[in-house]
Amino acid sequence: MAARNNTIDQERSAFLLRFRHDPAGLVYSRAPGGEGRMVSEDEAVAMLVEFELMSHRHTRRFSRSVWIAVIGFPLFGMLGIALTPLFGLLAIGSLVGWFVVAVVQRLARARFIAKLWSRLDRNPPVRALSRSEKLARGFAVPWWQTAIFLFVIMPFTFFVWAPTAALPERWRNWQMTAIALLFVIAIVMVVGRGIWWWVNRSAERRSRPTGPP
Repeated sequence: MAARNNTIDQERSAFLLRFRHDPAGLVYSRAPGGEGRMVSEDEAVAMLVEFELMSHRHTRRFSRSVWIAVIGFPLFGMLGIALTPLFGLLAIGSLVGWFVVAVVQRLARARFIAKLWSRLDRNPPVRALSRSEKLARGFAVPWWQTAIFLFVIMPFTFFVWAPTAALPERWRNWQMTAIALLFVIAIVMVVGRGIWWWVNRSAERRSRPTGPP
């Protein structure tokens, strides 16, 4: 069983966002929607394949390092207690080994991405998208969403998670109300998700052919 490295999945998604279609053709950018270079379909496929192969290797090695930590730490720990403290060093090494592997692999992927830009120096440059173009393509966040996050969501989150003893007396009941409201919203979302899934499944079953005409 392979251990999943979510960091690799996030980097893969971020890497895919560096490619965009412009009227002149395919563009590879340092950042989504930023200044880029023209690339051919073959170049893009080659870069994506290289990244996928590297990701597969890193996932496999990361999985092995995780299983070494899961098995090696208690094994070497017991040997260190029963035989010699030297096995304790192996236990510590197996415990932190997965973290070292993850850091080294992340640096290797970052170096790979950095080298791609130098490989495309010969390609024609392309200007960065304007603010309106970035918004239209989903590369930028509208100001009103940022304002809601900064002035509504963040203060509400701090208010909910603040220690009750640190709040004024009149605010404590409001905090309990806010926590209850969050639970209600979570339950409604779960129930709504279940209803939406059930409706879609029912629609799919009705649309399937039941037998020969």
